[in-house]
Amino acid sequence: MRNISVFGAFLATCIAVSAGRIFSPEDMAKENLRKLALANNELAFNLHRRLASGSSKNVFFSPLSISTAFSMLLYGARGETAEV
Repeated sequence: MRNISVFGAFLATCIAVSAGRIFSPEDMAKENLRKLALANNELAFNLHRRLASGSSKNVFFSPLSISTAFSMLLYGARGETAEV
């Protein structure tokens, strides 16, 4: 019976230690990049939809440039401005 208790405690310790490693920093970085890509795509499609709806002419813009400009603005923002 004592062996089963020791084995159970060992198993619980192993599970507890490995649970913290489920999301490694690399996994978190990949998830953040995935979220950023989805947000950039959403920005591009929404902006295209708005720009193209009012005109019958060709529309040309760079979603990457706009996203980069927004990220530079956010980097320079402080306080309430950064939170909005």
